[in-house]
Amino acid sequence: DDDWVVELDESDYLAPDLNQHGGITIGYDAEAFDVELHVASGDGYNTDDTIVVDESNDQWLIGAMVSVSAAGAELAADVIKTLNVDQDTLFFGVDASYTLDAGMVALVPYVGFEYASDTGGIWDPAIWEMAAGLDATFTNDDSINVAFYMNDQADSIDLEATVTEDGEGGFVP
Repeated sequence: DDDWVVELDESDYLAPDLNQHGGITIGYDAEAFDVELHVASGDGYNTDDTIVVDESNDQWLIGAMVSVSAAGAELAADVIKTLNVDQDTLFFGVDASYTLDAGMVALVPYVGFEYASDTGGIWDPAIWEMAAGLDATFTNDDSINVAFYMNDQADSIDLEATVTEDGEGGFVP
């Protein structure tokens, strides 16, 4: 779940959760990049009727994740595809962030985008969601966070602003 920066609203999460259900992930974790390959059977990943399966052994989910980080910048991309399922389902997500240490404050702007397509299914032909934001964390651990979220299913944009201040060690004791 942590690979999807765009996720601000759990109810609108597009991709299946591979962490709680059957399947296997094989990966390589290095300092500058990570690679993961996912595979799950149809009855292992489908628990909420998001993707219609008939519990047969010929239905599969395959996917991959790649992330790269260097000089404060991080970029990650995920792709997941179902095979032999009634709907032709594809999930795609990408997120990027940059950490700038400006002495008294660390600034982290980020952006994320997700896309889900399942011809003949509940998202026919596709839906998308995106989010962006800026986190500012000061040396005294006070922080200011601003984020927005939108998708093509809603007529609104969600905007969130949070200020966290330590009453004793912060800007306003």
